[in-house]
Amino acid sequence: MSSQFSRRRLLQGSLAVGGLGLLGAIAGCGNGSGAGNGTTLHSLLPGDIPQRWSEVRAHVNEALEADRGLRIDPEFISWTNYAEQEMLKFTTGERFDTALEATWLNLQQLLSDNALADMTDLWDSGNYPNLNATIDERMVEYAKYNGRLYTIPLVANFTSPPGFVIRQDLADKYGIGEVNDYETLERFLYDVKQKDPDLIPFGLDNGYVNNTVIPNPVSLFNAQAWEEANKNVQLLGTYFEGDGLSPVPFWEQQDVLDSLDRVRQYYLDGILNEDALTLDMSAVRSLFAQGRYASTTAGADGLTSSTFGPVADNVEGAAIAQVIPFADGLDARMSSTFQAANNMVAPANTETLEQVFEMMDWLSIQENHDRLSYGIEGEDWNAVGEHSYEQISGYAFPAFAMSWRTPLERDLAGMVDTDRAWVAWARDIEHFYPDRLAGFYFDSSSVSSEEAQVGAAFSEYVLPLYAGVKDVQSGLDEARTALENAGYETVVEEYQRQALEFLADS
Repeated sequence: MSSQFSRRRLLQGSLAVGGLGLLGAIAGCGNGSGAGNGTTLHSLLPGDIPQRWSEVRAHVNEALEADRGLRIDPEFISWTNYAEQEMLKFTTGERFDTALEATWLNLQQLLSDNALADMTDLWDSGNYPNLNATIDERMVEYAKYNGRLYTIPLVANFTSPPGFVIRQDLADKYGIGEVNDYETLERFLYDVKQKDPDLIPFGLDNGYVNNTVIPNPVSLFNAQAWEEANKNVQLLGTYFEGDGLSPVPFWEQQDVLDSLDRVRQYYLDGILNEDALTLDMSAVRSLFAQGRYASTTAGADGLTSSTFGPVADNVEGAAIAQVIPFADGLDARMSSTFQAANNMVAPANTETLEQVFEMMDWLSIQENHDRLSYGIEGEDWNAVGEHSYEQISGYAFPAFAMSWRTPLERDLAGMVDTDRAWVAWARDIEHFYPDRLAGFYFDSSSVSSEEAQVGAAFSEYVLPLYAGVKDVQSGLDEARTALENAGYETVVEEYQRQALEFLADS
């Protein structure tokens, strides 16, 4: 995912609303009255209402109701407000059936508060064979919390690290050609600044600010991570080192310090946009399409060509390429927590969990997956061969929030070669090996007060450093003091204690 906005930042945002006592508020969630019977399922989804949504929803519901006696009626919430609005709905007990959740949203807090429905028995029941068959069992095992399953992993690719989309026509004009390493990327950025001064070399949005310097295991402007994509930083920029998981804060990690200096210089040199902390992803993508940026962030979600390719409609001769953020390129094999970036969850006291599984099973059939993901065949898309499609309307559903299934995903016909190659790499689970903390979830309930305060301090003092808008040395001193005063060490020590227990039990 695509994700597409501040995963860690939203996690920090979730910390700010910690300790809300979810258990007392979730009673009454859920809408259905039993399997079938025309039950309408309400899902919380991020983003704007897709173009032609009313037509596609009717098309989907006609088939879904005929097959399973169900209908869907999602609520779309803007990316900017999704994390807080979703949590608010959990805490106030507003009625809904499913929601997009993730470790970059509120997942850990919801798990800690026992606010999510236990899906283990339904997953293991054998009653939903299409769903079972289209999600790799390893992803399911690593998604479990204390041995129980509270999320349905939504997986198109087994990881989607943040990479780049660049204007390849500009790289060709400058004589650069393909960008395969960090040195060449940096040359491209400065050539844009020098030779096309009306362009901003890189457009950064407030969602990806958290991905600029901290490796997990790659990050945008951490040159060392490009060379050695094997360092997973877990909590508040903290790396847990050695057998004892000794915490190393980000201000003591040399690769992060080097990256902070680099990002600061980019900001001062005009390589980065000055409004990264306030500009959201949609705005950045719009500006890229208008030809205002020469590069921005793009993951291995298969959406690079469709999202950024339209710049060619506005800028004569424009062409794009995907840049993979590690030196080994398609030969890379990297560590992974195998925790899906996106998951479907249901409120703990929901009365519609069986209907949710019916819907998810139905969406795990190619024809139905295509209906929701791509729209009405012949009006929104046309099949091209067995595994590709041609998009013919502006319909764009957030499939990552409901219908992503690795075996069912189609490639967009006309994808640029670099986009197609990276997607194929990301869909091969053999390119990844489990991190030692794969399957570990942090239960922050005992330090929720400190966590909320640390989260607020992180947003105020650390994210500006990640965006390059603050002087590094003075900013680090300020951030360190603020985090320590807010309870950073208490939170980190609790995380370390739980992680060591997890490893001892593994």
